[in-house]
Order: sequence, then C-alpha cells, then structure tokens
Amino acid sequence: MAHHIPHLGFLAFLPFLVFVVFVLVGSSNAVNLTDGLDGLAIGCTIIAAAHSPCHVCQRHVVFADYLELQHMA
Repeated sequence: MAHHIPHLGFLAFLPFLVFVVFVLVGSSNAVNLTDGLDGLAIGCTIIAAAHSPCHVCQRHVVFADYLELQHMA
C-alpha cells in the first residue's frame, strides 16, 4: 500500500519543470546558433510564425470557407 506524504507533492511537478527549462534553454541556444553574427534568424522566425495562423485557418471550417481555403479535417 502506497503512503501519501502531503509535503512532497511538489516532487511530482519537478520533472516537468526540469523539462520546460530544458526546452526553453535549448530553443534559445538553437536560435543563437542559427543567428550567428549576421542576424538572419528573423527569417526563420517569420517563416515559422507565418505558418501557424495559416494552419489554424485551414482547420477551422468557417475561416477556411471565408478565406476560400481547402478545409483540413
């Protein structure tokens, strides 16, 4: 039978917190490596940021009909 220790409940959240910090630091480092010294990382950022609203509009029935896009189910 497992014992419930109320004061150690935060330990279940700790691996998730470590994972989030790892992803944020890794993403930041990836942008820094892509950017280098020339400052061209904004091109990759614009391409990635422009794709998300287009994808959302294609999956929404009303938006896809209004924008005359093919609806992706």
